[in-house]
Amino acid sequence: MKNIKNIIKDIRKKDRNRKKMWLAILLFTFALSLYLVEWSPVGSEALKQYNGGYGTFDMKSYDAEIVAEVLTMMQPKGFLVYTVYFICDYFFILCFGLLQIVLTHRVWKRTVSLNVMKVLMLVPILRGMCDIVENTLLLYVIHHSMEDCDILVSVASYATKAKLLLIGLWLVLLLAGAGIRVYKKHKK
Repeated sequence: MKNIKNIIKDIRKKDRNRKKMWLAILLFTFALSLYLVEWSPVGSEALKQYNGGYGTFDMKSYDAEIVAEVLTMMQPKGFLVYTVYFICDYFFILCFGLLQIVLTHRVWKRTVSLNVMKVLMLVPILRGMCDIVENTLLLYVIHHSMEDCDILVSVASYATKAKLLLIGLWLVLLLAGAGIRVYKKHKK
């Protein structure tokens, strides 16, 4: 009987170590993807060199007029940098989405039912989908004539706004979950 308890204890310890390793890999990968989209030679800071200091449309409010103005002043190398930026940003979307899902699960586990957990997981998934729509449309726009792209820019702009709202909602839910966990822990 004692032997079985030790075996179970060892399995749980190995499982915890495996989870910690995967979390460390995820955090490293997320940090790498953040570096790529922000500070690397193809990141948003680098793009500012080629478009009069504007950077990317990501995380900003924009419309067709702003996009046309920025793309008009874009230097030719800037279009290549922006294209590579979008490729890196797709990687960032995946890494950030996985991190959001893992954090959401860790904060809310043992607090809510499986059905509520599924709803909570929808927030980062929808955020990622909005980000993909935004990137895909803007990537198309930077390689085509602005005359035909007003509607695409409008949809991309709405996707950006929805993405930002979902990030805010996710942060509120994460803080609420952490607060509930702390409250329950102190209540015991």
